[in-house]
Amino acid sequence: MQACMAVLAALYERERTGQGARVEVTMVEASMALIPDAFTAYTHAGYVMQPESRAAVSLSFAFACADGKILAIHVSSMEKFWRALLEAVGRQDIGEDTRFRDRMGRIKNYPALVETLRPVFAAKPREYWAERLAAHDVPAAVVHSIPEAMEESEVKHSACFTSFRTRVTEN
Repeated sequence: MQACMAVLAALYERERTGQGARVEVTMVEASMALIPDAFTAYTHAGYVMQPESRAAVSLSFAFACADGKILAIHVSSMEKFWRALLEAVGRQDIGEDTRFRDRMGRIKNYPALVETLRPVFAAKPREYWAERLAAHDVPAAVVHSIPEAMEESEVKHSACFTSFRTRVTEN
């Protein structure tokens, strides 16, 4: 979508001025355009995706940690990731709960699973959980806030937070 808009803008500029334009679109810049929606969805208190959503079927989660920072986890359909998650959080008892014993049970009872896991992740800071999950080979990633994302080297390099006027003036 970002590339399409950039090409259309370049074509319009060519039509208007007779000069071509260089189009550059990076994946990080394109994904940054999606931040407001994702940021809003995961920061509203009590937000839980509905069981029929993609998150339930894929067993994907986003939890606020003790420091208020967000961590995303995706255990998918592989039992090894589910077991590794339980090991990483030190809560094998969750896997013994009849609602969560198998994948279909976890999908069916997704809201209850989210409510069971939420206080676990709320007990420690994001960095602790990110390291712990990585050590147990659990697919997870930190979810950057807008200020954190703005500090990433690739985002700074792309200058996607500078105004168009600043970019044109510099070039």
